[in-house]
Amino acid sequence: VHPCASASPSLRVPKLFSCVCGLVMFALFFLACLMAAAVDATDLASTITVNTTWSVSSSPFYLRSNVVIAEGVKVRVMNGVELVFAGDYTLVVDGILDFCQVDTSDVSTRGLANSESFGHVHADATLSRQGSIVFEENSPGRAEFCNVLFENLRIAVNTSDTSCWSDCRPHIATFDNCEFSNLGSVLDGEQYGDHHSLFEDSHVHDVDAVAVGESATFFNNLIENFGTVLADGEWNFNFSNNTIQGNGTQDCLVFDKSTFEGNIIDGCGVAITTGSSSNTIRYNTFSNHGTAIVMGSKSGGSEANKDTVTFNNFVSNTVALSIAPDTRDDDQPNCNYNYFGATTQTAIAGMILDVCDGQAVGLVTFWPYFLDTINFYDFEHLPTTGTISDLACPGVDNGHSAGSSALKAAFVEHTTLTAADSPFYVVGDVLIPDGINVTFENGVEIIFMADYDIIVRGNLDFCGIDTSNDQSQGLANAAVHGHIHGDSGLSRVGSFLFESGGTNGRAQFCNVLFENMRYAIDSNTGGCHSTDGCEYLATLDNCQFRNLHRAFYGYSTVGDGVLFKDSHFTQITEVAYRSAVTFENNLIENFGSVVPFQSYYGTFIGNTIRGNGTQDCLYRIERAVIERNTIDSCSTAITTHWWYNTIQYNTFSNHGTAIMLGPKKSGDNQDTINFNNFVSNTIAISSDSAANYAQPYCNLNYFGVNSYDPAVIAALVNDVCDDGAFGNALVTFWPWFTTEYTTASTPPTMFSFDFDDCASFDTAISRQLTWFPTTASPTTASPTSPTTSTASPTTSTTSPTTGSPTTSHTLGTNSS
Repeated sequence: VHPCASASPSLRVPKLFSCVCGLVMFALFFLACLMAAAVDATDLASTITVNTTWSVSSSPFYLRSNVVIAEGVKVRVMNGVELVFAGDYTLVVDGILDFCQVDTSDVSTRGLANSESFGHVHADATLSRQGSIVFEENSPGRAEFCNVLFENLRIAVNTSDTSCWSDCRPHIATFDNCEFSNLGSVLDGEQYGDHHSLFEDSHVHDVDAVAVGESATFFNNLIENFGTVLADGEWNFNFSNNTIQGNGTQDCLVFDKSTFEGNIIDGCGVAITTGSSSNTIRYNTFSNHGTAIVMGSKSGGSEANKDTVTFNNFVSNTVALSIAPDTRDDDQPNCNYNYFGATTQTAIAGMILDVCDGQAVGLVTFWPYFLDTINFYDFEHLPTTGTISDLACPGVDNGHSAGSSALKAAFVEHTTLTAADSPFYVVGDVLIPDGINVTFENGVEIIFMADYDIIVRGNLDFCGIDTSNDQSQGLANAAVHGHIHGDSGLSRVGSFLFESGGTNGRAQFCNVLFENMRYAIDSNTGGCHSTDGCEYLATLDNCQFRNLHRAFYGYSTVGDGVLFKDSHFTQITEVAYRSAVTFENNLIENFGSVVPFQSYYGTFIGNTIRGNGTQDCLYRIERAVIERNTIDSCSTAITTHWWYNTIQYNTFSNHGTAIMLGPKKSGDNQDTINFNNFVSNTIAISSDSAANYAQPYCNLNYFGVNSYDPAVIAALVNDVCDDGAFGNALVTFWPWFTTEYTTASTPPTMFSFDFDDCASFDTAISRQLTWFPTTASPTTASPTSPTTSTASPTTSTTSPTTGSPTTSHTLGTNSS
């Protein structure tokens, strides 16, 4: 029966009133309970300005906006408190946050598995990975966390590069016996020096990234089920005594300037990739990786930047140590005293990728090595060591014994490659180390089987025949010669490389045919320098260069360049690209260009250069010396640029434009163009549209005509006197020779007149018939300079009113 029902109608009204009152009292009690429950949750103010304690009785604490703990304020958080982010807000710590009210100094359980009570920092359950704790730039903020679970956050802790400098040594934030789960990242930000975060005795799992940024210490943590531990080459990390468990595919750690000691790391695609500076990796166990360690390219090849990889156990890895592919740096000598899970040189070398495998240039010195597992708790009784039987790469002899034909990896002793054992096949990058001499006998053949380099850091001598008196410009008279080329099935592969960084490499080639190669010589400020006693880092004498992309490529410095002498160049796309190359007495023909772009400090002396009538032969030369060459049939033979050039004693013939004068850095960088013969050129000298300074040193040349008429010579010169297409430069072509210049002791007859602008030039042209009738043959005397008067000349042979002589003038030698 319903409690409000009654069999007696007379009793229904009071009973109904009593029942309603009971229901109201029940509702009020329920509402009071809800209000009491609501009081237990605390919304945090946007700024906390006084010292306070967050207690369990007031927990959970909600961030419903960004919250700042002000500088100088300390917030004490009791163990067991729950901190909830109601959106993607930040808790900015400019003061002190102490979430460490339980002693965990003796706890090393790596997380909260055995904890009965712990703090909890997380986003609201209805959200996905939102919120973070932030340490701002230039802030003294710091924090401690013990026995805390961080989960469902975007970033657990976010720091800037100048967070808490001198006031928080040694750490901005410490995390002891914590757990990190379901996070975007545990740590994000940049922290320098000692002012980093410390993660100790904690458990990290189910996170996209453990750390992004710079500088943190991880000690005795369990890290598993992650996207990456370190992804972007972070600096100044210290990993000690951690267990890191990968999933078999990811690159786990990419770091630089860091220390990795005493860790157990298992199951990564690549466990560690190092950067350009030094790293210390020791006392670790690497197991079940695709590659345990990849050593990156080191800055400048400096010994100070080499990694130290020693006293590690490598077990069941496909590759233990590797130098990054295509690295052009020095060896990695500090990789000894490790256990590689094998006991023979061949087996261990099979787990090393370096110059011996064509992987890179550097050699990994993995010997001596241990023959058994290292016990890291008993360094007084280390395993027996083994070493390699010789210094050559296993399976690649590099000429150490008769009949060897494969060239790859490093020469490790002075070696002579004989014609009897030729040909030699380059099957990987080859290194001639500093201090090593490699000699090629005359007649040796070198074949590049792919686009590899022979890197010259020591001394290469391919000059087994004396060619000092041979000026035949190539191999026409050579019965036996060396031959260096790409394989016939390939197109233009291989080069001799002198690396950047000022190594001592030098080479000499005599009587050698280079063909079907990418570059004959590739130099990038490398090789033996003049301060080392080298006039040239490479000399090539009486050689032939055929079907190459370039004979020379690089940035050799002044006095340290490459010398090509008495040689023949044909079927080459670009003969020389860039700086400091010398060509003496060569025949250069059938090319795309001789200098295609901005060559500094080039020297061309005594060469014969034959164009096809369409190409720009020497383009944008600067600080060059071009003397005694014969240059024929270019669209533009020479184009100069910003800095001065010396162009003397050459013969230019059959060009569209022989010399194009470009813009200059300053007025004292004009080119010197003297004692040249210009024959059958459409234009002898022209300034281009960007020419900005006068060119006063273009005189004492023969322009291909026996004429004393300045208008005839001016027609072969384009400058400011013509139109705006030729810039603002005036080309001073007078005095000029009226017959071809030779090296005879008696110079040819020359003719000159004086003017300094286009207006006086026009006046001089209008008067020249009066001064020099067409029947006159000048011999010794110089004419008197005309005035700038604009009076029209008479048609008689008498002198004009300016006072010029009344008889025909003869010209003598002009001492200028």
